[in-house]
Amino acid sequence: MLAQIQQAFFLKISKTLDTKYWKFRVLLLCVFSIFVFSFPYYKRITDELQQKPDRYLKWQQLKAQAAHPFTQIDAPPNSHQAKLTFRLTMPLLLRVLHYNIVYFYLFQAFLGIIFFWLLLNFFYKQLQDKILTSLLAFGIANIYTGASFFVDTLASCDPFAYFFLFVALAYRQPFSIFLMVQLAAWTDERGLIASCFVYLFWWLQSYKIDEKNNFITLFRFDSALLAIIGSWLTYIGLRLSLTYFLGLHTPIGNAGFEAFLENIKLTGLGVWTALEGFWFLALVLFIVLLYTREFILLGLLWVATFVVSLVAIMVYDITRSISYVYLLLPIANSILQNRIGKDELKTVLLVSTFISFLFPLYFVKQNVTYMEPIYLRVIEILAK
Repeated sequence: MLAQIQQAFFLKISKTLDTKYWKFRVLLLCVFSIFVFSFPYYKRITDELQQKPDRYLKWQQLKAQAAHPFTQIDAPPNSHQAKLTFRLTMPLLLRVLHYNIVYFYLFQAFLGIIFFWLLLNFFYKQLQDKILTSLLAFGIANIYTGASFFVDTLASCDPFAYFFLFVALAYRQPFSIFLMVQLAAWTDERGLIASCFVYLFWWLQSYKIDEKNNFITLFRFDSALLAIIGSWLTYIGLRLSLTYFLGLHTPIGNAGFEAFLENIKLTGLGVWTALEGFWFLALVLFIVLLYTREFILLGLLWVATFVVSLVAIMVYDITRSISYVYLLLPIANSILQNRIGKDELKTVLLVSTFISFLFPLYFVKQNVTYMEPIYLRVIEILAK
């Protein structure tokens, strides 16, 4: 009976997508879903525009850094502001936008629309299936990664890093890959760490994802892989130069084992918010690789996922840190469509997307914030 329901559901989706404008329909559905089920908290922007004191310091900190981007930040070591020293991409962008935070947010939201359009094009090219592509895009819209382009009204800037890394993964041109990894790294150091997923994706593409990779292939490099390695080395070199010549540095405070211990009660929920239902897809991927005895590939993907996750739970803003793991999804789809087939993959993605849709959007950072749907916001306003 469940198989019949699933078949009828897919048939209904197939009819809906039977138009040359199907990508626009899915794009609108993704954005609509975000605004209905996790409506952005615009008061953070309006309060800053009204110059209400000590409300949301991140906007003020971003403006201050934009005014003096290459000056060492004088802030307490445990503060968020102290960690911004080498996160230069967004301050420079805000400077170009004349310090206008409304323009900054609108640019971020516009980038979100482009992000979903790129997702649709990339996954359709990868999978050649409208249903699989639509499920993936809609599922990502219902986890923090996709929603962040619209719900981040606090200048966290991670949506930009998510975007840059996906572009590095979606287009093979070496210069584009080099530049996007650079932009992600200078947006947030976590972007540099998460670029290991971009490396693994292109490594698999270069050496035939439908065949078992062996230890020797780890030491073969093509133009895409060399572009990533070159970007890593360039970032390290430029950062050391800024430290040596300008005295820039980032305090270690407010991160590490101490933060891990304080986060311990929130770790489970924090890790869940990274992929929500798509953890089921990741689990299937790891089981399949274990069954097919592809231990090298399994180990590399597990290490990459573990490192990004470990970094996330060793800082206070778990959700935005661990959401970089979403880059595992394109890799998982590439592998699983060859290992289990598209029909089975449809079932896995249907379950993953359905869970992500049902589970509310939570943001974990020292506490748990529920991103309220628009109808609850309306009720709250009417109740006042």
